[in-house]
Amino acid sequence: MTEQDVLEKQGTDSAKQARAVGLFLLKRYDDAISAYDELLKQDPENMVFWTNRMLCSAQTDFPDTLFINVMLSNEQFLPAQGDLLLAETFFQMQGNDEALLFVNRVLEKDPDNIDACVLKAKILDKIDASNELFAFMKSIYPRLMKDERVLCLMAFFAVTFWNTRQADYLLKKALKINRNAVLQNDFFYTCLAATDKEDDVVVCAAEALNDRKDNPVIWMALANAYVVLEQYDMANDAFDMLSRLSALSDDMKMEWANVLSKQKEFDRAFDLLSQMKATSDSLFLPIRSNLLAMYEAGLWDKAKEKAFFWRSENPDNPDIGYTVAAILKESWMQPAPRSFVKLICDVDTFDMAERSFKENCYFGTSLLDETLQVLKLPVARSLHVLDAGCGAGAASKILRDFTRPDGVLDGVDISRAALELSDNLGGYDRLEEADLLDFFRSCTEKYDLIVCLDSLYYFPDLTNVFEAAKKALKPNGFLVFTVLAEKTDKVYSLTVDGKFKHNSLYVSNCLKKAALSQKYQTEGILYKDTDDKKDREDINCYIFAARKENNVNQ
Repeated sequence: MTEQDVLEKQGTDSAKQARAVGLFLLKRYDDAISAYDELLKQDPENMVFWTNRMLCSAQTDFPDTLFINVMLSNEQFLPAQGDLLLAETFFQMQGNDEALLFVNRVLEKDPDNIDACVLKAKILDKIDASNELFAFMKSIYPRLMKDERVLCLMAFFAVTFWNTRQADYLLKKALKINRNAVLQNDFFYTCLAATDKEDDVVVCAAEALNDRKDNPVIWMALANAYVVLEQYDMANDAFDMLSRLSALSDDMKMEWANVLSKQKEFDRAFDLLSQMKATSDSLFLPIRSNLLAMYEAGLWDKAKEKAFFWRSENPDNPDIGYTVAAILKESWMQPAPRSFVKLICDVDTFDMAERSFKENCYFGTSLLDETLQVLKLPVARSLHVLDAGCGAGAASKILRDFTRPDGVLDGVDISRAALELSDNLGGYDRLEEADLLDFFRSCTEKYDLIVCLDSLYYFPDLTNVFEAAKKALKPNGFLVFTVLAEKTDKVYSLTVDGKFKHNSLYVSNCLKKAALSQKYQTEGILYKDTDDKKDREDINCYIFAARKENNVNQ
């Protein structure tokens, strides 16, 4: 090969390299990959070419194990950009220690690499290394404060510490330096959202989309802003576009599903939730809510179809099995799973507490007061009283009168959240987190009065409950309780939301089997709907009082 041939080849190679870099900068990643493949045919050991090709590939597909292994086996030859790619990959995979190792290598080679500085700040924030993060930001800001990415990053941390004035100043400064770039920056939109500037998000995102329509950062910011602004049609469109540009996280799928539910697109919401990862409490609850909303909207067949599918995909999950049995109106002979009861009680605690203290909504305490007056229980006689399934403590004020001056009022509930609310009332001498049956069985002739308001509707057969409560009662002690009213000939039935209704005659027979003497029974409204919706019905209950007679052979 002559000298002229060598020079021509070098010129051709330089042109090919420039073309490959240009395609990458234009975000034509597939074309850039092809260009680097041509370069690697000529120089297969060139780590710069190889790393750049992987950088292009990483823009369209998440790096796989093979990619990571090849990069690690050649790490001594990697340029700074290769180390940065590894750091970003490990960070996305939750490998924070590895990510920090490689990002520090980048900064050793190139201390002013802005992308590496931003990534290191993210890593330190993720691992809660606040002192190191503060020192790092303090060290880079003086020399890099003219870069808009650093200013946006600093604004984000200012917002984190509620220094909104400082954040506004930094963002304005960044916009003056490079407005187009700032409008594509995720920290910029995070700061706006954190300071309740959703209208500004919409305006800025619209401007940013004129420059680049395929930036997922913009569409994510728009989707979140439209949700807050309750513009659900626009939010749906933004989520749809976002899903085409990048893989959605579970959090984003959850948010999108909420939007679809608001629009009564329950089918799509269910399908989206079903695509999420392993079943957990955070996934169980929205799927259950979706099915119940579907059912309430009159889409019974569709709700049953989706419920059946959900159970078939999770055959070993007791909470799902119970929920689906309720929706499908199947027979269920066992008590509700404890995990289900605890979860639902924890989640519904605040709503139930709010309803329980509304005099025009909740009448359980009034029914209890009337029943205790009929029984003529003595006030201020130092009784030992148990509020079983005490919830937020709605009954504590009434029950406290019977424990004065030296008696005891205990409360037990399966929900820790409910017990915390009860504790705030200050009316109980002792509160315990426990299952009702377990608690009853742990006591022997301890209480003069046991009250169960709204706490027995997760049990189909009540005989075992009454026998356990009888064990905890002193001779001549009283058990007062409510059950949801079943008006048909069925002894009990399971409602669509997973609660049992009981026939009054059946309840009386259960008391008789448990050797408790029934002293009182009446029917009343437990909850009265206050939403002014014509299709809503008041919730009726039966309230019973039974006594453990002293002459019964225990």
